[in-house]
Amino acid sequence: MVEDRGFKTIERFILLSAGVMVLLFLALGLRPRIPGVVAGGLVAYVNFVLIKIIISRALGRKSKIKFAIAVLYGVKFVAVLVLVYLIVRSGKFDTAGFLAGFSSLLMGIILEGIRRALFEDKESEED
Repeated sequence: MVEDRGFKTIERFILLSAGVMVLLFLALGLRPRIPGVVAGGLVAYVNFVLIKIIISRALGRKSKIKFAIAVLYGVKFVAVLVLVYLIVRSGKFDTAGFLAGFSSLLMGIILEGIRRALFEDKESEED
């Protein structure tokens, strides 16, 4: 499995972003949207973990198995799309809240990029 520090940091940033959104929605008095934010954040987190697992398998295997990994990625993509559709279609979660929570995936990646740009350049200068 890929054990890059960046992957773990992205996972933490995804959860942190979703948590900050929950607190922000609480502060703004948008309580009915909070379950949607939580559900979206969890789907984003699970989606990223599955992507990480698939990438680590693709990098660690021979080329014959890479086709199966590509098919697995396609299946994962369709499964996430169906899950998002079912969650939104069910009406149990607020759509705007769910999309805000799901955007924590993007926020986690952006925050990791900012962290690397600010701190890893300084670490390499010190060496």
